[in-house]
Amino acid sequence: MKKYVSLFLFLFCLTVFHSCNEELEREQHQQRWTPSTIVLEEGCTYRILDPDGSDTIEWTNDNPSAATVDENGFVTALKEGETTIKTGTVTVFIVVIKHQEECLPGVFSVSDTKKVRFSRGNLQATYHEDSRSYSWAIADYQYDIVWGGQGRLADIVTGNNTIGSQTDGARVDLFGWTKDGLYDDGARRYGINDSKDNSDYATSSDDDCCDWGETIYGNENWRLLTSDEWKYLLETRSTSFGPDKRYTYVYLATRGVYGLMIFPDDYIWPSDIGTQTFIFNRASSEASVDDRTFYALLDAGAVFLPAAGIRGGSVVLNNYMGAYWSTTPADSEKAHYMCFSPEYVLPQDISSRSQGCSVRLVKECE
Repeated sequence: MKKYVSLFLFLFCLTVFHSCNEELEREQHQQRWTPSTIVLEEGCTYRILDPDGSDTIEWTNDNPSAATVDENGFVTALKEGETTIKTGTVTVFIVVIKHQEECLPGVFSVSDTKKVRFSRGNLQATYHEDSRSYSWAIADYQYDIVWGGQGRLADIVTGNNTIGSQTDGARVDLFGWTKDGLYDDGARRYGINDSKDNSDYATSSDDDCCDWGETIYGNENWRLLTSDEWKYLLETRSTSFGPDKRYTYVYLATRGVYGLMIFPDDYIWPSDIGTQTFIFNRASSEASVDDRTFYALLDAGAVFLPAAGIRGGSVVLNNYMGAYWSTTPADSEKAHYMCFSPEYVLPQDISSRSQGCSVRLVKECE
């Protein structure tokens, strides 16, 4: 069971000022801390930014077992509890911890009759040498990716080995498209393989589909979107935010991660977040967002699909690009996927099955 943290930002005035400019200092202080509500998952970190640009603020925390704060203003939510974080005599955060499901709250139409909710993060697999098998998990945070830059996959696994070497503890989140049951070996069965040969992934029947949701999380009702559902999600449906406002491409500066922010059917844009820097429903130069803006958009129900790049063999390329599989085959060697970058958003593109792409699971809802 995952949990999240509600960070309630309160504004208090200093009760005593030892200055002849008391009213001016009081006004400046009030401008520094703007009341806000921030939601963080357990283990997630949010930075308190001083509008004056100071990096010398001293923070105090009355319950560090619930959340911690370091000298740079990074607040990390730990576990159930409550704490008060202050600077001097000014209360900045009161931290309250609540429960969060693996499914995100936003509801998205993917056809005229079907609606889904997304998992809280991308699918990941970890290899265990003792059992020679993989364990599967949904990433803790929406921005989590195993490798966000260009380079050999060997650089990011435990030890100096590629994905095909199955190093103990190695994590993978870019999978080749293959049919369940084609191989008994887990390294190939779910596309965890550094082969560039499509025959190591392809099936004999064009109508076979690959769905990690059914094969890995079959009894939890997880599944992948079809190619038509990706198209409906990104090009057809309307949202309460606006009929032409379904998604935007953003750059989360504090994490160094690019991604596609998709808005649910019923979406109310946060009142304290402007829309001027965002371009909706088309490829564009990325809008850079800070943690406060990022989490405000997520708190309102948006989903973030991180650009984890695409893998060819053991090499990961193009961290500006997001590539997400569908369940829909194109032929015996290719399959449909959704991909995006600052230059394009393609809901129904086609890729070789040997390419390693991201997987984001969904659950159907009423």
